[in-house]
Amino acid sequence: MKHIVLYVALAVATVGCGGAGGDLGAVVSGASTCGGDGSVGVGGDGGDSGGSGGTSPGLTPLTQPTILSAFSTAKAGSVYATNLDGSGRQVWFVDNHLADQQNAFTRNARDRFVISTGKKGSSLEHRGSDGSLISRSALTGYTSYSGLATNSQASLVVTAGLNTATSHWQVISMTAKGTSAKTVVDLGSSPQLVTVSDLSPDGSTVLFSVKSGSSSQEFSCGTIGSSATPLTPAGQYFDSGSFSFDGSMVTLTGRSNGGDPTSSQVYEMGSGGTGLHAVSPASTWAFTPRFSPDGQSIFFGEEVSNGSLASNGIYRAGIDGSGLALVYSTNPGEAILTLVSP
Repeated sequence: MKHIVLYVALAVATVGCGGAGGDLGAVVSGASTCGGDGSVGVGGDGGDSGGSGGTSPGLTPLTQPTILSAFSTAKAGSVYATNLDGSGRQVWFVDNHLADQQNAFTRNARDRFVISTGKKGSSLEHRGSDGSLISRSALTGYTSYSGLATNSQASLVVTAGLNTATSHWQVISMTAKGTSAKTVVDLGSSPQLVTVSDLSPDGSTVLFSVKSGSSSQEFSCGTIGSSATPLTPAGQYFDSGSFSFDGSMVTLTGRSNGGDPTSSQVYEMGSGGTGLHAVSPASTWAFTPRFSPDGQSIFFGEEVSNGSLASNGIYRAGIDGSGLALVYSTNPGEAILTLVSP
């Protein structure tokens, strides 16, 4: 079983730069393409997306703040839409390749980006809120894409990849069509994994983690290529950072016992790395934290079979850790993709 990464959420050295509701239909994979013109590191139109089969009559529009969460096995995957109070849970769409993809949604969920890898290589897909394919572009020059994020306007996409020519991990930005790709920051060959987790709402700053051995450090960097700034202490384990809707705060997970996820907690801090503090209890298997639209609460997933809380589910707590409560029960390992504010 895999936790689905937006990274909008996935993944140390100092660097220089079974829910209720009906199936609303699978995401379309057979639509015509309009894809990219093939700038640096990006190929032309086409490529095997590895996307889901079938057609969709259109996804139910999201008209109020909503939690989008995903659950997948090796052969099946569903994205659920649930109101912030836990009511109205339904399957928003089905995509049986979720476990093999990097996914990112805009904050209003009107656009979805997917990086997937098939027999013909990797590709970037841009899909509308009705599941229709807007563009598909082949991605070249990188392997092991890790994490994916987009800005509120769906005009910029950022991911991390291992450069095939240099064997360096790089954070890469490109347009929604996969064109005009450029290196935001080159992290060299020493990291074990680099994972992009989020973009600030205005698209100016990217969050990413750098994993080396049993430690992982969260960084931020300007999307125009400014120096990377460490947000968490070196030698510890932090990842999965996500911005608040106004871009002033970051929530992320931290593990007290190296890479052991059973020791993970949810943390919150200022977007510059100040005021880091725990939000959830110790030794919860906590993952994919996301801010509520008003910035006063944090939602996160918990897998109870390995954690200390009472139930598999999505939990909510105040940014100071107060009022922790189960919002609704989920499949084990069901991960929040994003919180939507239409």
